[in-house]
Amino acid sequence: MPGSLDHVSLVCAGRNTTELPACLSDALGDSYSTRGVDEVWIRFLAVLVATMASCGHLMSLQGSVNSIESLLVLLCLFEFPEMALAQILIRTNIAAIRVLWRRERVQARFFIAACLGMHASSETSPQRAVPLVSLHPEQVKRVPHRIGILWIGRLGLLLAFLAQYIGTVSIWIRAVFHVQDRGIWFWLIDLRTFRIALGGLAATLNSTLILLIGSQWKMAVPHDPDLSLRPLERSDTSSTLCSNEQDDLLKLPIKMLTLERNEPRPSSNDNVSRYARCMALNRLFTQALDSHFPALRQSDLELGIIIYRIWIYGITVYILRYRFASGCPPILHLLTEATSTFDWTRVCPDHTDIWDATTFSLSTRDRDHTRYGRALQVSNILSNIGVGRILVQWTFTTAAQLYEKMWKPVPKTVRSFEQWFLSGRSVICFPLLALLSASSPVAIMILVENRGWIKHAQTVLQSPGIGETDRLAMGVLMWKDPWHDSLYLI
Repeated sequence: MPGSLDHVSLVCAGRNTTELPACLSDALGDSYSTRGVDEVWIRFLAVLVATMASCGHLMSLQGSVNSIESLLVLLCLFEFPEMALAQILIRTNIAAIRVLWRRERVQARFFIAACLGMHASSETSPQRAVPLVSLHPEQVKRVPHRIGILWIGRLGLLLAFLAQYIGTVSIWIRAVFHVQDRGIWFWLIDLRTFRIALGGLAATLNSTLILLIGSQWKMAVPHDPDLSLRPLERSDTSSTLCSNEQDDLLKLPIKMLTLERNEPRPSSNDNVSRYARCMALNRLFTQALDSHFPALRQSDLELGIIIYRIWIYGITVYILRYRFASGCPPILHLLTEATSTFDWTRVCPDHTDIWDATTFSLSTRDRDHTRYGRALQVSNILSNIGVGRILVQWTFTTAAQLYEKMWKPVPKTVRSFEQWFLSGRSVICFPLLALLSASSPVAIMILVENRGWIKHAQTVLQSPGIGETDRLAMGVLMWKDPWHDSLYLI
């Protein structure tokens, strides 16, 4: 395969239909290899398994002891691998605020450990651990690690995984910026592989730094939430009731929470009863959510989703617009002119409307024939509603904090509105958090459908009766970068 397909297009441009196949054959040559569908998917699954293992190992090194929380985080990472990068950014931001804004004196080792998401375990309750970013340095004590065979083995394994992730990311960057018009058939699965490798790279770097720090953390004094860094927690910035009002609710008679429907009550008592029941239900729900999916984890997920959207609708859209500025690479137009069996320009992604989920990053054929076009469009709208909730909640919280710093405390009713309808941590607005994953099942089904069609096309194009021009087109669409064999360890 030559260094530039644009050069081939210039050489063969203007040839008539009878001369064009011979020109393309001479210019393209036959000394290139292709990537098969099975090879692409096997490597994708290998990177996926390696990334999930890296993230699980990271949570183990961080000291996370809640198995349900770890399982939920892994499910979120499976869907949005960018969450591993968001975790580092959020904790670094929190730790930096403590040092730069609050002028707290924090040891460098504690600061780095807090940025890396480490937890301090309780000596009295082994099944309980608190993130360092929620604690003061005086509340914890450091326990040095022993450097032995296990430590060296872990470090060596992490370095091997690190080399794999760097290789995978490098291949994707090279495919986007250097070999821009090749391997078009595998663009969707390659993009997914890049996202997973990026998450694995962030998790492995995090794990490597934790090992190099060589410390565990224990709570030196019993953990008192009132002494922790409460302004850093989501529940503090979005509390709905003051402590006095919460105490009043707790003092309500128990029978008011278990009223029978047929029991006659005055109208005012009915209103109090319904309000108390609603508050009790929400408190139970919030407590369960805090136990199994803390607010800090939710912040990781939300920022990871925003990073994902930046990749898709920012960098990726720009690259694809540059890559297919004329609609399709010139080489595929020439291949279409040289053969009468297939219109090879139909395999190019259709970007007539990049904001339509049924056209963006789907080829013309996939858009016209996919069985999931309408489902993807609806699920994408639902997902956008979830993303909009994140942006509105961020804007609302920032405006409230500025208002408090410049004027006076925000009214309690405003805080209550934010908690109930924007935070994602109440019975009412939690479904908005679940909407974030609405489009993922449909996107996976489209990937599987796309794989089946490419598998069928590969079988047809490899048959003995296929024409030479169509075989050249397959070489362009399924071209294998030599870097694949040199940079992939698996």
